[in-house]
Amino acid sequence: MSGKRTFARDIVAAARAVCPTGVILKVILETGALANPTAIREASEAAILSGADFLKTSTGKTPVGATLEAARIMLSVIHDMDPEVGFKASGGVRTIADASAYLAVADEIMGPAWATPETFRFGASSLLDDLLRTLGHTAPTTEPSRASY
Repeated sequence: MSGKRTFARDIVAAARAVCPTGVILKVILETGALANPTAIREASEAAILSGADFLKTSTGKTPVGATLEAARIMLSVIHDMDPEVGFKASGGVRTIADASAYLAVADEIMGPAWATPETFRFGASSLLDDLLRTLGHTAPTTEPSRASY
């Protein structure tokens, strides 16, 4: 956001360099803070060029997390640059309808067979609660470990 693009790319590349083989490097772009479609595209491109295995929309701790517009931009960059890179929508995906909309965008851009557990994920405990309610179960009384996402 401050224009230090080389610094951001260097940080991701340095993280990639110290990751042991088989470790998945997720790069969180905080797209709600970027807001500008050009900035989201450039950040996505830089992350992929620097070695990201996954692009994630948000930490889920900012006022604006995942948006369909940001997802569309990020998935388009993944499609054009490296379809092996995964995508994680995080922050604001609270309902089955929300999740369905993100999956529809992924299907449209990447093709219907692309979204698998290896390539597409959600970061949303609220979504789990909605899924459990839909299936007739009670939501858990304690939040699951973040490591399980």
